[in-house]
Amino acid sequence: MTIPGSIRRHVLTVVAMSAPTRPGLTALVVYLRPAPRRWLLLVLAEADVYLIEHVGAANAVQTALATRSDLVIVVGGDDPEHVALARTLLETLSSVLVAVIPPGTSAAPYYNAGAVTVLTDDTPPEEAGAALSPALREARLLRSIGRLAAEYLVFKDVRFRTLPPELAREGRTVPLTRVEAEVLAELSRSLGNLVPASELTRRLAQVSGRAAVHPGYLKTVILRLRRKIQSLGADPKLLRNVRGLGYVLVG
Repeated sequence: MTIPGSIRRHVLTVVAMSAPTRPGLTALVVYLRPAPRRWLLLVLAEADVYLIEHVGAANAVQTALATRSDLVIVVGGDDPEHVALARTLLETLSSVLVAVIPPGTSAAPYYNAGAVTVLTDDTPPEEAGAALSPALREARLLRSIGRLAAEYLVFKDVRFRTLPPELAREGRTVPLTRVEAEVLAELSRSLGNLVPASELTRRLAQVSGRAAVHPGYLKTVILRLRRKIQSLGADPKLLRNVRGLGYVLVG
């Protein structure tokens, strides 16, 4: 079965009405290509995940902002624009990214964009459920993460607000995802000192509830943080890479 070419607004309406009391997670599924969907719906229903479906790239970011889902599932392909939209959606929301791609398509671009899990159209439902478990654990953990020790942390002329997580400078602000906030908080605890990449990777694994994370995930988070620092007019080199050993947040 393939999807029709319009957003499923009835699903969106039901979720919006029930959101204040829903016990489960919500997932925004963005279809960027025709694809089988029955198995994905069954797997998400089995995991008690409320579903919002959006078809096409147009207005996908607006839908993401309106729904603030715990997971973003991008059904895309090897088109660079699909990967770019996946990255944008992840940066827009404090959520977890999952991708669904055609068999034979490289998963690397989506992992580099920050995806926790990448599935294929022919993934058996029982395997898909197991593969989605790390993403679901991370989404539940991110939803439950409490307030960090300090409300504000300042490095140079940039202020890091811990809840809601954001960066601020000269009256301008940019929101942070919970994962970005966790990495920045870890660096802030050792302000001016090297934090080994292995420690940051372990922290990301703890946040996601997994034994390990993909090697490109930390680099993706660091790059997103640098872009956000730069978007405020500050120097992205406040967050420095030290000879490939780790990172330093300059105070």
